[in-house]
Amino acid sequence: MEIKINKPSAMIQVNVKELSFTQRKIVNFMIYIAQKSGNQKYYVTDIKTIKKMCTIKSTENIDIKEQFRNLKNIIIEFNYLNKDKNHVWQSINFISAVEIIHNTGETTFEIPNMLKERILDPKIYAPLNILLIAGLKSKYSIVLYELLRDYLHSPTFPQLTVTELKELLGIGKGKYKEFFDFKKRVLDKAIKEINKKTDIICTYELIKTSGNRYSHIKFKVEKNINFKFSKPISTIENKDVPLIENKFDIPPEILKILPPEYHINSIRHQIEPYFNDLNFLASNIEYANKNCDKNYPAYLKLALKNDYAKVNREVKEKKNKIVQDKKNHIQEKKNQEKLLKQKAWDYFNSLPEGKQFKFRSDAEEKMSAALKFIKIPERRNDIITAQIEKDLLLVT
Repeated sequence: MEIKINKPSAMIQVNVKELSFTQRKIVNFMIYIAQKSGNQKYYVTDIKTIKKMCTIKSTENIDIKEQFRNLKNIIIEFNYLNKDKNHVWQSINFISAVEIIHNTGETTFEIPNMLKERILDPKIYAPLNILLIAGLKSKYSIVLYELLRDYLHSPTFPQLTVTELKELLGIGKGKYKEFFDFKKRVLDKAIKEINKKTDIICTYELIKTSGNRYSHIKFKVEKNINFKFSKPISTIENKDVPLIENKFDIPPEILKILPPEYHINSIRHQIEPYFNDLNFLASNIEYANKNCDKNYPAYLKLALKNDYAKVNREVKEKKNKIVQDKKNHIQEKKNQEKLLKQKAWDYFNSLPEGKQFKFRSDAEEKMSAALKFIKIPERRNDIITAQIEKDLLLVT
């Protein structure tokens, strides 16, 4: 089954960090309704259809309302890569108004006129199957797929800086600072999902323009001739919606390692019983991040139930114990040496002045050859003191 839209290129190339995974799907569905209905003041659908078409898994309408409320307040700047050369700069809200009737779920929304003109009569656009997009599991996969699909039939794909790509993907400046983390956790995962689940195949080349750091990315995209879209839409009866207000309930060290696309209520409920043992929880989340290829929630559930990370945790604990034992041994040796030195100096201070003078004279005599070349008084005194200390330890 295919439900296609002609999405304006300028709308694909948007720099919007606030757009969530679910909101990107809703925007595509809004475009579908508008293009299907033509030029209308208001467009009408219902919550049940929105959930089905966007594979939204929440059973509560309040979550849909929250998505629309946030979407209404988001302002976007179009045509980030300037593919549409005739397109002027625009800054527009996605929707100007929305109304949801409680009993029936009937949903009415209004699209700003400037945006509606672009949607209904796009000069440059990418044909997109919104059901295919709705089946992707990561918002980074959605953004990158739409961008790549937009250039499928273009002679070349523009060379992007790493910063430009991050901005298009909606990644803030403080996130994935290390390129290796960005490549592993975002870029490679998104491309793997795109190549597996969509009608295009993508590869990329990393480019160094100065120094030893990757600064640019060059994508290559071609049609996936083996792709067949036959998966029906399925709705799952649980509360898988992005966490917005509840993120503070999750310990920050856990939220940091939990993949962003799984900052959802069902995962929070799944991991909450393990908040009393964060080491156990963190190790199994990291295990799932590394080893899960599909169905992350189910894999994480099994990992926590069966403690898949037990061996890794035990190995790590043994290594930590060896390191700590070594540190303790070194510290204990230092403490013993310190006690012995203190004992030696206590003995020295108890001696008559004449014997103390002899210790110093003997030390200077033993170090006389080296002291000839030492001009700094403090350095000479340190060497003499060290020799006295050595002699004292022999007699004490």
